[in-house]
Amino acid sequence: MSYNTRQRELILDYIKKNAKKHLTADDIADALKAEQVGKTTVYRYLEKLCEQNLVCLLYTSPSPR
Repeated sequence: MSYNTRQRELILDYIKKNAKKHLTADDIADALKAEQVGKTTVYRYLEKLCEQNLVCLLYTSPSPR
């Protein structure tokens, strides 16, 4: 069962408005904190968007020092 909530709409709108940037889940959660969107919601919804091939997940490693 899938349904859209206000939080999901806010997350997707934020991603669309920042489509030219590489966003992290934390970036999205921080930007939407005032809208009562929690980190867990962001991570779970990003996972669904990945499954639907609407966003891409990139793994990065720390830069060598």
